[in-house]
Amino acid sequence: MEVFMNSRYIRRTFLALVISSLGASLVFAGQETYEGFKITTDNGRITNMVFSNPTTDLGIEAEFAFTVLADGTPSGCTITFKNNLQRQMKPGELALHFAGCGGPIALWDYYGQHGKTVSYSLANDKVPADAYGKTVRVLLNDGKQFFGKLAKLAGLGDGYSLTVEGAGFGPLQFTNNTIKEIQVMK
Repeated sequence: MEVFMNSRYIRRTFLALVISSLGASLVFAGQETYEGFKITTDNGRITNMVFSNPTTDLGIEAEFAFTVLADGTPSGCTITFKNNLQRQMKPGELALHFAGCGGPIALWDYYGQHGKTVSYSLANDKVPADAYGKTVRVLLNDGKQFFGKLAKLAGLGDGYSLTVEGAGFGPLQFTNNTIKEIQVMK
């Protein structure tokens, strides 16, 4: 009887360990709703952001399902129309609609809330060299936000330039006294 009890105990312990280890691996992928988006994550990184009932000029779209790269930029989007037809978003539409739905703000807010960003206040901090060339969020003193690839402003003193995806007018330029904070993903 004692051998039987011990083997049942061992089986239960083994089963509990297997279940708990499977549960731990399942924690890395998930879905949640955040700032109007249904967000899918994998190992803590956002992979998809779905925005339902977008406000558009035509009003015929039911859903935008954005695929997001590791740096937070959208790489594609499937539009589902109210009649259930679907099509892929064209490259020119991608940045426009992602920004129009609030995608960049929601993404950076989500990462900030989950400890996946580092903030540099230009009054107190120096932006590290490895931040250049990365996608960042620039917060200005007046509350405006911009998202793009960061570069040091060349030849014009202290400042930065930001290459914004989808913009056709070249990099945006900012002087240090207009920037409140620069955020970089970890």
